[in-house]
Formats: sequence, C-alpha cells, structure tokens
Amino acid sequence: MSVETAENAKKGWRKLLAPSGVLLATVLTAIISWIVTYLATGIERSSTDADPVRVSVETDPMRIGAFSDSAQSLIIPSVRKLNDSPGEGCAKFHEWGLAKNAIDADASRIQIAVQGRAAGETLISNIRVIVLKRSAPVNGLTALCPTAGPVEYRFLTIDLDQPDPSVKYAGKKPFGFKVASGEVETFIVTATAAKGHYLWCLEIDLVAGDKKSTVRVDDDGKPFATTPGTKRTWTWNYKNAWMSPNGKWKFVGGKHSLSEAAS
Repeated sequence: MSVETAENAKKGWRKLLAPSGVLLATVLTAIISWIVTYLATGIERSSTDADPVRVSVETDPMRIGAFSDSAQSLIIPSVRKLNDSPGEGCAKFHEWGLAKNAIDADASRIQIAVQGRAAGETLISNIRVIVLKRSAPVNGLTALCPTAGPVEYRFLTIDLDQPDPSVKYAGKKPFGFKVASGEVETFIVTATAAKGHYLWCLEIDLVAGDKKSTVRVDDDGKPFATTPGTKRTWTWNYKNAWMSPNGKWKFVGGKHSLSEAAS
C-alpha cells in the first residue's frame, strides 16, 4: 500500500470519529469504493434479514488491503513435511491451507463490513470478543508465506491470551460509529495467540431507533480459530520450493537448482 493510500485511510477514520451529529464520511477513493461494494455483496454473511445491518466477513488476508502485503502463517496439523505447492506468490496460500485443515498461526486477520439497512441511522455501539473454547496449542508444522512489504495500519486488536480478552480500538476517541441505510463501515481486526488454541467469535451491539440488538460475527457459521506458531516452520519462496526447518530447500515438481530457489 502506498503512503498516500495509507494517509487517505487514516483521514477517513478520523472523519468517522467526528461528533455523533455529523454523518459518516463517504468512501474516500475508488479503491475503497470497490472494496465496500465487494464486501457488501459477495462474502459470507452473519446477520439476518431482521437485523438493522448486513454484516460481511473476509478471512483471507490476501483479499484484505490492510494485510495483503503481510506475512501469512498457518499451522497444518499432524504433518511433518510439505511436498506440494500453494501456487505462485501468496495469492492462494490461505485457500491452499484451508484444504489441509490449517489454522491461523500466531494471529487471525479478518475484515468485517457493516452495512446499514434500517430507516434512519444505526449506532454500532460496541464490538466484543467471545472465546468459546481454550485448549493447548495445536501440534503441527508452520507453513509461512513471507511478507512482501510493511503493513501500514491496524484498527482493532484482540489479545486472546488474556483471561477476559476485549477488543481494543486504536483511535483516540471512544468507539462508536453510525451507519445510515446503504452506508458501510469496515473494521480491520487482528486477534493474536501465543499461549493456547482458541475458538472465538465477535458480537456487535447495535442501536436502531429505540431498539437494541446484537449480531454475532463468525466464519460462516463456525468459530474463528487461532493457535500459536511452532518452531517447525516451512517457508515458501513464492514459486517452487519450501525452506525446511533445517535450512534445506524442498523443491516442488521437477528438478531445480539451489540458485533458482533463492532467486
């Protein structure tokens, strides 16, 4: 993400934190507009028709602008080595991992879009995390697709290792956003785990007129899952080989040279 884009995003969030009598800022750039449209129409939804908002969730970091250049790390249970390719680059890494029952390692990174659909404005008053289950870290190897560059912003963070974890908002003003019908708020969430394996979800508190309600946010009907990474890390070189924990290259498909793997 460019410095200019990051700055535009930060300005947009400052506008969203204006006093409650001020309407939310509209989409800042054509890129953000495209993302909002995509999120509002294309991804699994946790809300129902009775709710004053529609909620869309994206769990693949490569499809989230804030995380698309960050490293992806997955725990693959009950596996000792990797022999197949997740594809060139990191674009299909998350999808490849899910096919192997992989779990987010060290952190889960998700994007939540909340679109108003009730008459008048709906207040998003709070977002909280619900830990459904705690257990020992999952045993397996860590598959890593390295970072392609720095990530320039984060909005909501959760430390799942805390006895009573909560959602932390990075803004200087108290949490609270309003959406009118058709308007969309997008929340970037990073939930970390270093001590245990966690199954969790989020709840969003809403106020529409004089009616209060709560929408649960999960991974298409299943809890989000986050577990610590392991020391047995296999690192993908973006094209044709894995770097094993002992520092040796494991090529995928055909014969290759060491210089090719490192290039």
